[in-house]
Amino acid sequence: MTTTVAVGDGSICFKEFKLIQSQCEAGRQRLLSQQSRDAEQRLRTAFKVFDIDGNGFIDMAELRATLAELDSCVSLPDAEALLRAADKNGDGQIDYEGKASDVVEIIFARRRPRPQV
Repeated sequence: MTTTVAVGDGSICFKEFKLIQSQCEAGRQRLLSQQSRDAEQRLRTAFKVFDIDGNGFIDMAELRATLAELDSCVSLPDAEALLRAADKNGDGQIDYEGKASDVVEIIFARRRPRPQV
């Protein structure tokens, strides 16, 4: 096995290969981390659309109002069932840190397409 490389000979040693591999992996991790942060920010922004009164929670009234505004393909009974399933403590509302992000993501993913004018 080659342990050193002559400059310009077009080959690399295992140590150089591992260095390149680690740099590629570090770059990939940075990209994934940025994509994750971007997705999190989009979900938080969507949550704020549902949180009409800005109190940090989505309740049934806000869910109904937002569904009507969004013209979502999710039926009101299905959305209410989603909210109840995500409501950890049974108080009729969900916060972002709970399962609200799942509810918001499902509802936004199922919006009806807007007609082209």
